[in-house]
Amino acid sequence: ISILNHAGQYTIPSIPAARKAVDASLKSQYQANQAYDASVLFDNVDLIASGGIYTVSRAFKALALGADLVGISTAVLVAMGCTTCDQCSKGKCVKGIATQDEELEAKLDVAKASEGVYNFLRRFDHDLKMLYMDCGYYDYGSTTIEDLRTVNPSINQMTGIKMQGE
Repeated sequence: ISILNHAGQYTIPSIPAARKAVDASLKSQYQANQAYDASVLFDNVDLIASGGIYTVSRAFKALALGADLVGISTAVLVAMGCTTCDQCSKGKCVKGIATQDEELEAKLDVAKASEGVYNFLRRFDHDLKMLYMDCGYYDYGSTTIEDLRTVNPSINQMTGIKMQGE
């Protein structure tokens, strides 16, 4: 969301360009110093996509477009009982989740919040695995941009995702 708020760009369409930039930077670092083992260099840098990724389909798209990891923190907070009242940064969370105020903290039912997070993550994992299996894969990280199609010419232009039927 920070990218959207400050640069006017949504997270998912930004991933292909970010992936290219990260890979180009790593390649130039490797070429500048041949002492590095390329596999070590590339294995130690992850592109993490975060912001606006709160559904399985968005996580799937982000991973297929080149993200190594996705952040789904808002969705997890909602699973805990968050009402997205935008009070986190003020420490005034009415549900007691994002606060250090003892009176507000007391409102959080930790057992219920834990169960909500567990159920959410279990279902998220299951549904993500199903999308991977629909594409013929059995491991996370197996998809590529080739597994995606769009009917939106703007998405095609921004991301390089092929149009439906191509």
